[in-house]
Amino acid sequence: MLTLLLSNWKYVAIAVLAASNVFLLNCWKAAHDELVAWQATLTAYSKAQQDENDRMVKQHEDNLARIKEAYEHDLPKVQSDAVANYRATHRMLGTTNCPGQVSSPSPGQQVHDGTIQEQLPIDEETVRICADDANKLSEWQDYAKLNNLPVR
Repeated sequence: MLTLLLSNWKYVAIAVLAASNVFLLNCWKAAHDELVAWQATLTAYSKAQQDENDRMVKQHEDNLARIKEAYEHDLPKVQSDAVANYRATHRMLGTTNCPGQVSSPSPGQQVHDGTIQEQLPIDEETVRICADDANKLSEWQDYAKLNNLPVR
């Protein structure tokens, strides 16, 4: 048998090379099929992720538009309520035309803020600005809640 193989070594080499080529072709096809399946999975995953991102962007834009509309709608009322509350809480002495006057608490009103009963005059524009800031903070908190942002 060994003499037969040695005498026909060219045919044996061709057979071995053909067998190795068939084996490597099968390995390449298996690897190629795995690669195609992995690419299809990756494409499906990226498509699903892109759809989820688009949905979240749309939701954030809708929430932002809703919050902006609520902010603009509520702002005049918030500012007027803040001014009215300030006026009711801190009655100005004399006329309201003199912004330099210092307000003081009424005799029945108690102040529990840890200060010596010292009051600083605040104009209505400052009260409106503070109300605007409070309204912005409130609307931002609503926006964070609507978008499930991790805010404490």
